[in-house]
Amino acid sequence: MTAQGMCVSAILCEINAYLETLLPTGFFMATILITVAPDDSEAEIWNGGMPDVLIYDERTGKVRDTIRSEHLPLGIVSSLHEECIPERVELRDDDALFLCSDGLLECEDEQSEAFGSDRLYAALASRRSGEDGLSVVLGALDEFRGQREPFDDVSLVWLPVGEARHGFEAATPAKPEARRWFFEASDRKLQNADLVGDALAALSASPGIEPAIPKIKLVLTELY
Repeated sequence: MTAQGMCVSAILCEINAYLETLLPTGFFMATILITVAPDDSEAEIWNGGMPDVLIYDERTGKVRDTIRSEHLPLGIVSSLHEECIPERVELRDDDALFLCSDGLLECEDEQSEAFGSDRLYAALASRRSGEDGLSVVLGALDEFRGQREPFDDVSLVWLPVGEARHGFEAATPAKPEARRWFFEASDRKLQNADLVGDALAALSASPGIEPAIPKIKLVLTELY
């Protein structure tokens, strides 16, 4: 889907629709999806049911921003629509993105106390310049838990800004082109159909149209 130039919203809608038909009732997939701009100036972040995405400032050694879960995990509802709009955040040269599964925060020590967010923040604050963020956090976790093994997976991502596109050349933006699009629906099912939602989902698959989706939705809602 990324090779086809699909935007974040379209990718999320496609994955959600597939999982909703595939997964048994009561099962879902908590997800974080991130895209970073070619010049590393900003990122689009979608968080559905995962712990906070942390934006870490290497200059101060502190977390300067968090992206909380504002959306349902994938596979629960049949259609996302407004739920699939990511949050756009500004990035700085000395930033790093930190992601983790809830297995990190819920990992317990020998007294059954959870590692928690406070210890995670303290571990990141103790990081020295040049140190790998993953090694710092995992070291703090190992010291905390002692001989007690984690009861859930501990998955971490440490992504320094500037390395997000390591090995890739910036793509030349395509020139805007005139577009023509139509949507036709018929049959008795129309009385229960969500035509605006279906139209927006189809439009979202068109590369580069994502920023205009809120305005298109407003027009379609007024017309329908």
